[in-house]
Amino acid sequence: MFQLRAYLYQARSLIGSDDTGLSDPFARVIVGTECKSTQYIDETLSPTWDEMLIFNNVTLFGPLTNILDSPPVVIAEIYDHDQVVSAKKLLI
Repeated sequence: MFQLRAYLYQARSLIGSDDTGLSDPFARVIVGTECKSTQYIDETLSPTWDEMLIFNNVTLFGPLTNILDSPPVVIAEIYDHDQVVSAKKLLI
């Protein structure tokens, strides 16, 4: 069992996807079957989250040398938060 700490500080020059030309960005981190998200920040293209997402009890199988040679895949995605419509992925 392991613990993964994903520290998300900031993003720059995101694509505006709202009518104002801005976005309400949040980040989503996926490891294995677990997913966690940051808070969303209103109307910006350069958000600063300064958040740590902690994944407890990450299970990895095999010898430690194999895990070191081939670490698990961690996916970080940035989305636009919308109150009415589902979140839209922002290309960065």
